[in-house]
Amino acid sequence: MPATPPLGGELRGPASFPLLDRIADMESVEHLAGDFVEPPIVIPVPLTEIPSVVHNFNEVSNALQKAAEVCTLLANQRGLVAESYALITND
Repeated sequence: MPATPPLGGELRGPASFPLLDRIADMESVEHLAGDFVEPPIVIPVPLTEIPSVVHNFNEVSNALQKAAEVCTLLANQRGLVAESYALITND
């Protein structure tokens, strides 16, 4: 059997939903939240930017420089990127 509204006047607050008075009377739960830990920033590792074929010394130099940058990025994020060692040695 549904609850009957009070006579006269407009229904406001928990009176319009009789079972919501328990929610309105709840105590604060802020003490349950714990400390805020800022998540680390993970930079995408551009493995595909390393050319697999080079034709002259200039391209070799550029490919080695890009490979060093990618390996450094993987090493710096080794705890955040899954299988980072396998990504370096795979090819």
